[in-house]
Order: sequence, then C-alpha cells, then structure tokens
Amino acid sequence: YQGMKEICREFGVNLVGGDTVSTRGPIVLNCAVLGEVAESRLQKRSGARVGDWVAVTNTLGDSAAGCELLLKRKEVYSKAEQALIKAHVKPCPQVVLSKALAEYATSMNDVSDGLASESNELSKAGNIRIRIDKAKIPLSDAMREASLDKDKADYALYGGEDYQLIFTMPPKETQELIDGKITVIGEVVAGDAGVFLADGDKTERLLPKGYQHF
Repeated sequence: YQGMKEICREFGVNLVGGDTVSTRGPIVLNCAVLGEVAESRLQKRSGARVGDWVAVTNTLGDSAAGCELLLKRKEVYSKAEQALIKAHVKPCPQVVLSKALAEYATSMNDVSDGLASESNELSKAGNIRIRIDKAKIPLSDAMREASLDKDKADYALYGGEDYQLIFTMPPKETQELIDGKITVIGEVVAGDAGVFLADGDKTERLLPKGYQHF
C-alpha cells in the first residue's frame, strides 16, 4: 500500500477501495466513478481501420518475468533479473504518453493481461483483423540478457501487468514515433475479425490467452 500511495501521489489521484470480487449471484450491481475525459481525447477499443498501424508503448513482458523470478526466491539476482523484478514491483502507468498518443490513435487498450488478450479485445471491439509480427514485439535489454524458463516473447504475449498500451494509428510520420517510446508491431488488415501472429514464414491465429482473474 505504501508503493500504491507513492505512485498515486505522483499522478494526483487516490486509492479508494477495490472491486476484484467473485459471486454466484443472482445479481450484482457494481458502480464505480472513474472521472472525466475530454471528448477530443477519448480513446475507445473500437475505431481502428484497415491500413492502421498496430503499436505498443515501451517494452513488454518484464513484469511477468519479474514475478516469475521473485517466486523462485533466489538468494542472489543478476542485474538484469533485478531490472525485471523492479518492473513488477514498481510499475509506472503511461499517463503522460497516453495523452500524447490521443492525438494520433484510432483505438487504444492497456496491456494488463498480456498482448494476446488485449489485441483480441481491440479486434473484437472494432470487428477488425490484426496481424502482429512476433519479431517486432519490443523486449527490454534486461529481458534479452536474463536467463528465463520460457520463450521470451511469451512473457509479452501472455504475461500481463506491463502497465503499457496497445493502440492503432494511421501510418504516418509522428514526432519520431513519440521520441522512440512506441514500436509498430503490426497492422490492421482486410478480413474477418481475429488476431494473427506472424513468426517467420509461419502465421497462426493468436488466441486471447493471458492472465485470467477467476
């Protein structure tokens, strides 16, 4: 809670309660007041168009890798491992960057449950087909250096808790891709809704797997 309050102070918000619950019903009414957003900056999961780029902010997968490393309870962690653990225990929401991206994006989502899950949410909401190039998924230097148990892209695809964004935008020059903080990983293409992952010469449907709360 001290860590939560620290990041809340940085962005001028407060932590009040929580709504992660489970029930067998028969009915639940859950009301949350989240705040306001200017209509010109409102970004929904829907809105992407054929030809749009698909992009993400910063790097993905560090938090899931850091969580896995913490659960190993090692006595000594390498510098790269410590960086991954820090990504898990001290995340930073992309508040400033999201405001800059609002000028360009046609749709947007967070990557709280993994790239596979969140890209499928964009696909479903906008009834669009997304093609992602696995080789373009941005991984941090710490991720590349650390010794981990799985394919490193899997942490980005299915891990979650990254506090990053996935969004679509028209293919055009933009402030050096927001000063190098975003990476184009694919595009919206013609066809039935769904997400497809290209890995070399192989392209497979990317199922909405990822972190499941219940």
